[in-house]
Amino acid sequence: MPSSALVTPGDDRSPVLIHVPHASRVIPPELRAELLVTDVELAAELDEATDTATDEIAAAAVRRTRQRPTTVVNTASRLVIDPERFPDAGEPATAFGRGAVYTRTCTGTPLRPEPYPRAEQLLDAHFRPYADAVTAAVAERLRVCGRAVIIDLHSYPAT
Repeated sequence: MPSSALVTPGDDRSPVLIHVPHASRVIPPELRAELLVTDVELAAELDEATDTATDEIAAAAVRRTRQRPTTVVNTASRLVIDPERFPDAGEPATAFGRGAVYTRTCTGTPLRPEPYPRAEQLLDAHFRPYADAVTAAVAERLRVCGRAVIIDLHSYPAT
């Protein structure tokens, strides 16, 4: 399965990497079928969990810079996997069903069965390839520029 990381290389002189982990609302149909929420509840969860328009902010930054930064955009929703969580029991949010593979919504209601029997499959198919792509992009900035400046792009609601 291809990685959900869309990596766009930057200019050789730019050490900047813009990371956009939570802009997508895309959930593959086979994974949607496993979620325990209605379409209305899923839409509300996506509204809460998605860093809306951060991919557009990153694209605008790329268009407005002299030295184009590298970008890494997660093309899958964080409800597929959250690439910024630790993939093991050491992740504190796992206690709330919000580890690398969410089993609870932001309000604590069930999102997936617990324990989720396909968690390792999601980690292998989505989390680990994504982490590898980010690692490679940072390593490339370090190799080419001797340093890397990572902008981890998020958005938060006004209230």
